[in-house]
Amino acid sequence: MNQWFSSYMDQPFSMFGVSHIAMLMMYSAGLALLISAYKQLRKQQTSYQIVRWMLFVLLIVSEFSYQTWAAVHDLWSMKEYLPLHLCGIASLVAAAALVTQHHYLIKVTYFIAVIPALMALVTPDLPHDYLHYRFWKFFFHHMAISWAGVLLILVHPVTITWKTTVKVFGLLVL
Repeated sequence: MNQWFSSYMDQPFSMFGVSHIAMLMMYSAGLALLISAYKQLRKQQTSYQIVRWMLFVLLIVSEFSYQTWAAVHDLWSMKEYLPLHLCGIASLVAAAALVTQHHYLIKVTYFIAVIPALMALVTPDLPHDYLHYRFWKFFFHHMAISWAGVLLILVHPVTITWKTTVKVFGLLVL
């Protein structure tokens, strides 16, 4: 169990290795399930609420546990661990959108969460493979970011326009 949460690397990540492909398949299965079930989620509020809050909890627990892991191992620094990179911001915006269901936050989440998180899943910058906490945190966190963006845009009647696109990317640049 110590190796799962250690700060050293004894099993380096292998891009497109068995564990990476398995995580990509899990992501694809979850995405396919969301896309195929979104009409039912619109109708059945209880099911939607369960999925919504599960994704919210996954995002928050993932971010909090990562910060805690870094602090416990005396690795935490503002430069490295504040969630100011694109997926970190997307995670926080997605969590806020899941809680508030505000249409503007849903649009922002859609643009900054779905494709960037997918790209991170396909090309992860990860030092550890599947026998380490950071492997699981990375993949589940990025899956939840992307799934939240897809869920929110499919279930809520939000219209994406060119004006929305320009606004969101302008906000992101700022």
